[in-house]
Amino acid sequence: MTNFLVELRRRNIFRVTAAYLVVGWLVMQVVATIGSAAGLPDWTDSLALILLVTGFPIVLFIAWAFELTPEGLKKTEANGAEAPSFKLLGASDWVLIASVLIVVAVVTFQSLTGSNETSDPQTAAHPGMNADIGSRIAAAQDTSIAVLPFADLSTDGDKQYFADGIAEEILNVLARIEVLDVTSRTSAFAFRSDSELSIPDIAEILGVRHVLEGSIRTAGGNIRVTAQLIDAASDTHLWSETYDRALTAENVFAIQDEIANAITTQLTQRLGITVVPDVGTAAGGTSEVSAYEAYLEGRTLFINRNYENLRLSIAALEHAVELDPDFARAWGVLAMAYVVAPQWGFLDRDYYPLARESADRAFAINPNNADAFTAMGVLYEFRDMPDYDAAIIAFENAIASDPQATTAHVWLGQVWRNLGFFDREQVSVEACLAIDPDYPVCLFTRAEAYLFQGNFEAAKSHLLEVYATAHTEAYPTMLGEVARQGDEVLLTLMLREMADLISPDARWMVNDLRRALSDEDYDRAAALHRFEIRLATFEGQGAFGDPYMISSYLLAFRAYDRLTLLGTGQAPWWWAPGYPGLATSDARHTAIEAANLPSYWRDHGFPPQCRPLGADDFECD
Repeated sequence: MTNFLVELRRRNIFRVTAAYLVVGWLVMQVVATIGSAAGLPDWTDSLALILLVTGFPIVLFIAWAFELTPEGLKKTEANGAEAPSFKLLGASDWVLIASVLIVVAVVTFQSLTGSNETSDPQTAAHPGMNADIGSRIAAAQDTSIAVLPFADLSTDGDKQYFADGIAEEILNVLARIEVLDVTSRTSAFAFRSDSELSIPDIAEILGVRHVLEGSIRTAGGNIRVTAQLIDAASDTHLWSETYDRALTAENVFAIQDEIANAITTQLTQRLGITVVPDVGTAAGGTSEVSAYEAYLEGRTLFINRNYENLRLSIAALEHAVELDPDFARAWGVLAMAYVVAPQWGFLDRDYYPLARESADRAFAINPNNADAFTAMGVLYEFRDMPDYDAAIIAFENAIASDPQATTAHVWLGQVWRNLGFFDREQVSVEACLAIDPDYPVCLFTRAEAYLFQGNFEAAKSHLLEVYATAHTEAYPTMLGEVARQGDEVLLTLMLREMADLISPDARWMVNDLRRALSDEDYDRAAALHRFEIRLATFEGQGAFGDPYMISSYLLAFRAYDRLTLLGTGQAPWWWAPGYPGLATSDARHTAIEAANLPSYWRDHGFPPQCRPLGADDFECD
């Protein structure tokens, strides 16, 4: 045995082994450190380890058979007959021993403290997941969940509305379970289940512990829906299921209920809580698949409404109720689409009567239809003699019917805004944002509420949040104060967006409006005449007839007397700060009277900035 050990040392086997271990450990540390920054794939460290382990016996064989001499690599000669003996260790030997001991100490310390990322079960389950991400996800509430939009795997790839609708129905069912913290549709639907981001990445951004993702595939008369619930902290599947059914509306709704039931069961069992899920409510109210598809398409377009999408939304929803005249949900969303059309400058039809008829059809089928209540609130507010009591009650009924009705929350807030109760406006808007923190209209309305309360810096801060969304605006209530504050960059950004609402070719408006807002020596009457002649070339495009657009440029040119001719549906320009002479103008006084605000105030109390003058008059700061 002694002879063998001496021979191992003579052939430098101990030195080579120690050096190989130290160098191999250093190589693994370098790969782990720079791999992510260099864009190397997740399996690079595994490959490096395999190569090092595979190479170890090869290196030992070479060390045994050969030795490095000044003349190069030569075969090791056999040992002579002299008695073997151990030689004293040299300096290089002690360096190698110290290096090995250091490596052993570091590895032992990492194992005991858990600092090695590969010992973290979260990271081990997902090699590409940063340990910090895993710990932040683990810190999220166990009851938190996000429902991602399902992927459309249909042959023609034309069922995304359908896939989104299924995911949203499941989300709506889960949102009604009080113990669950469900991410809003707007936030979750910013991601796709086929996103290049990993589930842990998405979960960290959304601040949730669990994620539901899935897909649909339709072929002929059949549908396949696949869903899986993932614990993002460990990136492991808690539950998955595939449903193959005949493609009927009843089957689609049944699948939605089954998925919601399964998720609820999984989460409640894991959390040790008892919940009687309020499911069975995903029923869409139609037996026609084509009507349901048209409804989903129209609703999605309405949520993302703009000058093009609103027109397409109305067409899709009209097709849905044509296919199934008893489809209450489609009638409700159609009523909301009709009722906002005039505010978007659509003047080709008499939309308010159409909205009332659609709401009535929805109520006849379902007396608690939240969308129909929401549409009625606008009808009460924007009729010739507004009835604010009825409008407020309608919005409150919508919220009572569906507490998640974000549009009802924000439109209620806008009623309070128009009436001059800006603190109440903010309460309603915050309720909207508590449900959906990324709802663009709620974000904008919150910025407006701060502006009307005299807090420009807070208004500006919240307005900047809106620029991260798809919301577009003409800013009639904000341009004056931004100009007065001298924020040229923000003012230019707002004016450019306003011009682009009509056409990219309308950016000449930016300089005209900036000068109208800021140059006291400007001949605004003559300039407004030139402005409107030039603007008329864009008739029929974009936001040309939008009351908000018209309000914006009339305010900028201080043509306050013409604002009273806009009728209902315009922005509450009478509260807008920063426009010289507006607060004391006859036009403002006339507009407030025409909007029937004093009648409401005398019955319910005046807002802080207004007060009665005798029995029949008033004044406002």
